[in-house]
Amino acid sequence: MKEVKILQANLTRLMAEKKMTQTQVAQRAGISQGSVSNAVRAKRAQQLDVIIGIAKALNVSVSELLSATPGDMPPDAARLLELYIPLPQESRERVMHSAETEARYQEILSAGQERH
Repeated sequence: MKEVKILQANLTRLMAEKKMTQTQVAQRAGISQGSVSNAVRAKRAQQLDVIIGIAKALNVSVSELLSATPGDMPPDAARLLELYIPLPQESRERVMHSAETEARYQEILSAGQERH
């Protein structure tokens, strides 16, 4: 089901970027508007011919349509990843340590609030 959610996120994002409606994608893909709607609503896994048609209609590769990418992330998470990737290993370790420490702190705060 994770793949269906990735397709849903990428399809929704790409349609918004290209300012295309479900009907326009369906017409360009040569498929029914219902098939596009099912993909947008993550109703079920899509047939390969539907995925290929949608990719062609959006002028992207099937790989881009099905890949979990930073485009699926909130903007601040994508920005964090952009900053993290070029760092040397030692710096990455410090960043990870800081993030893990903050996550543990937030868990403790959350657990304390649940008790009250």
